[in-house]
Amino acid sequence: MEARILNITILMSLIIAIIIIYFFFSIIRYHRRYMRLQREKIFAEITIRENERKRIAGDLHDSLGPLLSAVKLNISSVDVESPDDRRVLDKTGDTSTRSSAACGGSPTICCPIPWKERGLWKRSGNSSTR
Repeated sequence: MEARILNITILMSLIIAIIIIYFFFSIIRYHRRYMRLQREKIFAEITIRENERKRIAGDLHDSLGPLLSAVKLNISSVDVESPDDRRVLDKTGDTSTRSSAACGGSPTICCPIPWKERGLWKRSGNSSTR
C-alpha cells in the first residue's frame, strides 16, 4: 500500500511539475511576442513621425521660399532718397535673403536623419530591411 501511495505521489508531482514548466514557457513565449509587437508599434510610430516631418518641411519650403523671394524683390525695387532709408532697406533685403536661404535648407533641418542612415535600425534588434 505504501508503495502505491508513493507511486501516486510521484506521478502527481511529475504532472504538477510538467504543468508548471508548461506555464513558465508559455509566459516567456507570450512575453517575447508582446515585446516584438511593442517594438513594431514603436517603429511604426517613428516612421509616421518622420514622414510627417518631411511633409511639414516640404510644405514650409514650398510656401516660405517663394514668399521670401517676393519680399526681397519688392524691397529691392523700392527707390528711396535718404541714405538711412536705403541702409534699412538693404538690411531688410539681406535678412530676407538669409531667411530664404535658411528656408531652402529646411527639409534637411526639420527632418532628422533616418534611422537606417544612423545605423540604429540594426542596433534596435530589427534585422529586416524596410
